[in-house]
Amino acid sequence: MPVNKNDLTWKATVKAAPAICDIQAPDETIRVFDSFTVTVPGDNTIKLYECPAGKCAVIQYAFSFSAAPNPAGLYYFVKVGVQVYKMSVEAHVGNEEHVIKPNILLKAGDFFGHLWVGCIIGNVIEGTVLGYEISQY
Repeated sequence: MPVNKNDLTWKATVKAAPAICDIQAPDETIRVFDSFTVTVPGDNTIKLYECPAGKCAVIQYAFSFSAAPNPAGLYYFVKVGVQVYKMSVEAHVGNEEHVIKPNILLKAGDFFGHLWVGCIIGNVIEGTVLGYEISQY
């Protein structure tokens, strides 16, 4: 055991990248609801939330619903630049609610959405996103 505090070797944590925001200091609450009537058959992508410039966002809850039995399924996704990351792929049998609690961090320009697979014209699909926004440094 060193007797002089200057002889101690400090093992500090090194960050892989600089911090961009403080997730413990939310600015705004995110409450987004969107209802969409299908006009083109097939797969339909819905952008539920896009993170605005100068902000970060934490998505804590996402809900999707369709009363129609014909969408075969859906997946939630995050788009970062040109890259799309699927988060959840689920089958759909009609009049069914789909809920995830992703707790993900988005940067400005990233967006969160869902894609319904196998829709027909007239299907009504709904989506809700809850979370909060944070100012960037």
